[in-house]
Amino acid sequence: MNSRLFARDFGECLSRCILQHFAADEPGDGEPSRRALWDAHLDIIRPFIRADQADLLDRVGSDVASADCAAADAEIAAAVGKRTLIGALQPTQYQDESIVQFGGWESLLRSYDTSVAFYEELVDDEGLMEYASKLDEARAARETARRNSLS
Repeated sequence: MNSRLFARDFGECLSRCILQHFAADEPGDGEPSRRALWDAHLDIIRPFIRADQADLLDRVGSDVASADCAAADAEIAAAVGKRTLIGALQPTQYQDESIVQFGGWESLLRSYDTSVAFYEELVDDEGLMEYASKLDEARAARETARRNSLS
């Protein structure tokens, strides 16, 4: 299952949450002013956000307009990009003979390419070295399948 990534770190998550809340919510009668609520929320999350995130929220907080909050949230969402989270690890070894029998060598090699790319992202891009052995296994199995496809 794939899901769009909401934020790249905890501070970004907090920033998006406050922006989305103020983009959609207007205080009712008898509630503190919008600016007072913004300042109170920002004081709570400020220790957990980076300087660039604080600068963005300070800029938006000068007016605390719903449209500005929505635009700033969209700006963060665009910066997050099109990365997806995958809820399951890719295999490092396939039942090669079965895949070749039903889908051909191309299908098997594409499957290994997918697994290798998955583990490369975890290890090379995310720095999750605990998956380096899985990456090595997937690369070795892909190379074996590639050699077998040539014979």
